[in-house]
Amino acid sequence: MWSPHSSVGAAQSAFYLPIIIAAAYLIFRRHSDSRMAWICCLTFSIVRFTGGILLIEYVNHDSEAGWIIVASIFQGAGVVPLILVLVGLLRLIQALDFPKSSTMKMTIIGLRVLFFVGIILLVAGSVLLGHYQNPTDTQLGHKLAKAGYIVILLILAGEMLFASWMWLNSSQLRLDSKKLLKAMSISFPFLTVRLAYALLSVFDTNPKWSPLSGDIAPLVCMHSLMEYIVVLICVTTGYLIKPVRSNAEDDASHRSGAGKTYRAEQDV
Repeated sequence: MWSPHSSVGAAQSAFYLPIIIAAAYLIFRRHSDSRMAWICCLTFSIVRFTGGILLIEYVNHDSEAGWIIVASIFQGAGVVPLILVLVGLLRLIQALDFPKSSTMKMTIIGLRVLFFVGIILLVAGSVLLGHYQNPTDTQLGHKLAKAGYIVILLILAGEMLFASWMWLNSSQLRLDSKKLLKAMSISFPFLTVRLAYALLSVFDTNPKWSPLSGDIAPLVCMHSLMEYIVVLICVTTGYLIKPVRSNAEDDASHRSGAGKTYRAEQDV
């Protein structure tokens, strides 16, 4: 059976395929150092590509607990790598312009820890929500999902505060760091809308906010479109900045007369 949700799933898989290729090129051919942002872009794109296929299959197996669990995980917890992309951009700015700042390093580590807490809560919540025939599991699943999205909201708030501090110190940033900071700042409104949809899906009992069976308009406008805009901004920025390479590759690049690259503190 083909439904509007099936169409969204098909479009999602089709649109993310070129993003997967573009993000993979950034990781393996352009940036060999401080690649966390691009790895998260690739991970998120693969999750969304797979999630589109699963959404199509879910429409045909919507009464089976296994499909409900898998589809819920990919549609719900799948947004977490996108939030981590911006942490990766912060990490790259820190590596380029504030390599010795212990405060920034600890803050980024703290955001990463929150990321793991958030994804564990969301995955656990999605698994329990799949046990729709057990009211106790369903209630606990809702509570865990709510807690998970609150943690993700805290990460986004931390990223915004961090970005605000960097704007206040923008005179210390090189041109490419400013490009990364602009990409983050432009992404914030779209991520805020996406998280608003996520919060509505767990805090509002109205079924129209469900990404699996709710209304198509909110799913497309507040969920899929917002995510795609953010990942497109981040991947494009990866091509607009100079390559960030390891010391050995950077030395080889200079000996061969290639264009300027950056050295950054080692980080994947």
